[in-house]
Amino acid sequence: MPVGQKKEEYMKLILSLALLLLASIASASSCPPNLDKKKPIEQTIIKSIDVDGDGVEDRIELRIKGKNFNSPFRWELKIFSRDKIIYQRSRSNERIEPFFSDANYIGGCTGYDDCKCQWFFQKFLDRMIVKMSRDNVGVFDKKAPNSIYVIAKKHLKKEYKKSPELVDSAIKNAVERLLSGKTVTIVVPDEPEITTPPMVWMPEFSRFVPVYED
Repeated sequence: MPVGQKKEEYMKLILSLALLLLASIASASSCPPNLDKKKPIEQTIIKSIDVDGDGVEDRIELRIKGKNFNSPFRWELKIFSRDKIIYQRSRSNERIEPFFSDANYIGGCTGYDDCKCQWFFQKFLDRMIVKMSRDNVGVFDKKAPNSIYVIAKKHLKKEYKKSPELVDSAIKNAVERLLSGKTVTIVVPDEPEITTPPMVWMPEFSRFVPVYED
């Protein structure tokens, strides 16, 4: 093969590889492909996982709204179990809006657009689910002042006054479900560095109850 033809074939190969690389980067973008950043933002991100330990997947919905992509978002989180809302919380990211330009704030992203999209469209819901095990010593240590045995009672004061036995039983059941892997805790990130305490669903009281506090 003539040298000129070899060079041409080589350049075609390089071009093809470059196009494949660009395509893979585009397909791996953190932002939804149909997101128009100049128009009002209204998106719903959904994750399905059993968070109440009944063996049926629940639906976690994160709804975000904003005047446009470069404006602060207002977000609303809802958890549905069998089409019934069992948890909801809403906040604004106005305070942390400038921090999305800092790649170190979120980690694993580059630039304002990528970091903001990664946080809301990927990491927010992924960080919510925390599985417990015996490695989480502080949670299950009966002698620890911030374990589930102390913290859950703290958040169930009214219920404990009414029926200490029921609260003790509910805590015992929650510990068994957590250690067996039948249920998980949720941690809601109001901001990347500020979260709620880990909480477990207690069917005895039809609500999430904190299991640990720093």
